Amino acid sequence: IDLEASCIGSDFDSLRDRVITFEVEQDATINYTVEWLGQYDGVVELRADCEDVASAVYCNDNENDRDVSVTAGRYYMVLDQKFGNAGAFRATITATASACTPGVRECDPNTDDTLLICQGPQTQVSAECAGTCANGTCSGAMCTNAVLVSGAGKQTFTGDGVAYIPSNLDFATNLNCTDADDLPIATPGYEVIFYLPGLVAGDVVAVDAATNDSNNNAIFIIEMCGDTGSCAATYKFTEQPDWVVTDAGNYYVIIDKRSSTNNPFEYSIQVF
Repeated sequence: IDLEASCIGSDFDSLRDRVITFEVEQDATINYTVEWLGQYDGVVELRADCEDVASAVYCNDNENDRDVSVTAGRYYMVLDQKFGNAGAFRATITATASACTPGVRECDPNTDDTLLICQGPQTQVSAECAGTCANGTCSGAMCTNAVLVSGAGKQTFTGDGVAYIPSNLDFATNLNCTDADDLPIATPGYEVIFYLPGLVAGDVVAVDAATNDSNNNAIFIIEMCGDTGSCAATYKFTEQPDWVVTDAGNYYVIIDKRSSTNNPFEYSIQVF
């Protein structure tokens, strides 16, 4: 049977195949090296189905010390000869159980304000939320879980920007939330969303997104949370505004980054 590897290249005819099969009992990182001991060369491909090239999870012409993340199951290592005289080879395969599943975000079970982010099978980082963490999401990351701001006194919120990406809101096309030149404000970076219920006319909302914070922010105060409504106030260059409420109601304060970096943040809000 011809098990031509997907990365063999159109300039080569697939010659002899050699197949090694193995099984991993849980998600793991597979590390392998292959040495061609004769006067020939080949490529290495990992498949979940021996005869189905579409099941390949990895294929490479570089045989030296490769790491591949796999889920639990049976796999086939196809050693596909590329040219030369068939000869001996040596393959070494090791498996290390994954510490986490790449891309998965989950709340730290030991605390209520920390998000755990799997950035690689062996790399899980913790990120501080501005409020609490629930269902793998920090409060303030979306309109539906905005951080509640109520009561007297200045309230300060700190967190890690990586916990708030990807960005959900971008005011780049909103002509109802413009700067002093009536231009929309692009905010491709992450945002932190706060909910201020029950404001009355004459209340002053003091926002501080400058002290102890190096982010380049825009601030939007809006009744209907999102990036398409009409703002009651917009601040592009002033990151320490005092907004005076003219119409009583429930408002959202959206502090949105104007760049896509993932710096930590410190924001303060006070109503008086």
